[in-house]
Amino acid sequence: CITELPMTKSLWFLVVLFGTYWAPSSSSASADVNSILSSVGLGTAGLRDSTEEIVRQAIETYGVRLIDTAQAEEWYREDAVGRGILSASKNIALSYNRSIDNENERIKLTVVTKIHPRSFALEKMRSMLLNSMKNLYDVFNSESAGSDLPLIRTELVVLLHSPRCWPGHCSQEEESISWHTGWRNLEILSREYSEQITFIGVSNFHFEELSELVLSVANEKVHVVQNWMDPFNHDWEVRSFAAEHRIQYMAYSSFGTQWLGRKYPEDHNPVFNNPALQSIADKHSTSIAQVVLSWVIACNATAIPRASQPHHLKDNFQFLSNKDSKGNLPVSLDEEDLSLIGELDGLLGNPWD
Repeated sequence: CITELPMTKSLWFLVVLFGTYWAPSSSSASADVNSILSSVGLGTAGLRDSTEEIVRQAIETYGVRLIDTAQAEEWYREDAVGRGILSASKNIALSYNRSIDNENERIKLTVVTKIHPRSFALEKMRSMLLNSMKNLYDVFNSESAGSDLPLIRTELVVLLHSPRCWPGHCSQEEESISWHTGWRNLEILSREYSEQITFIGVSNFHFEELSELVLSVANEKVHVVQNWMDPFNHDWEVRSFAAEHRIQYMAYSSFGTQWLGRKYPEDHNPVFNNPALQSIADKHSTSIAQVVLSWVIACNATAIPRASQPHHLKDNFQFLSNKDSKGNLPVSLDEEDLSLIGELDGLLGNPWD
């Protein structure tokens, strides 16, 4: 992310780029997070009835090893994610043409799920987590799966989905329970279900909320923050704070979907119609999607793009199996490319203005 930026953003960039090397690594929980989080995974928001098949294809065909979902049935189908993982596991195992006897032969898959703000109360959160574990963990890991365990073994990352409820999605009683309480309850349950829950974190937290959480509220390590990051919204302040405190940043809606239906109509995505991004794609004989993925990964963030069609899956993830891909990037962006993307930050203002 080398860009021509004002001094403040330049300093943030240096922290984001080099922060993981400045801090001691021997006791770093963030290093452990990096060991299970791929540089890119599949986002599943809005896939609805196609969720199961898209998840299966992503894992089976393109080797995706990170899947993002949530308990919010308004946008996600967590149970379908579990079915897609199981289907991929069975198909890959069949291709082995033999039983899987060695634990080391099993494929590790990280699944991120998120707790809806309406479930911040302890017992409601416990109930929802048990359901998530049933969908995403138990069948792949527990003794109830029997002696013939699936080829895929899942590891769960659990986040608070938002510090507050979206308008109209919670009752007044549910809205009265703060994210502070939600986090403390997540800490309690992460200890109680430590075998199932590998890491915990938050999503949609602004800088003020994340800094309060890390510096004043949390007793357990905040491992992940998942926020909106695209070429017009770099989320510098949160990313720099995350790097400083060794929190893995995970970027959603990097392909511009936050702008659709707000400042832009559904059929005019500002990312895929931007001349600067198109010029970079043309320069490298690739797509804008590949450029944006490369930029997110180059910024030390984990990308979780949604793919609703098979050709989108191919465009997003075929580089994972490309042995010639330098540094595991879809495209090797140069300083000029990154500078052009840097100039887009803030250009469109806010989608909700």
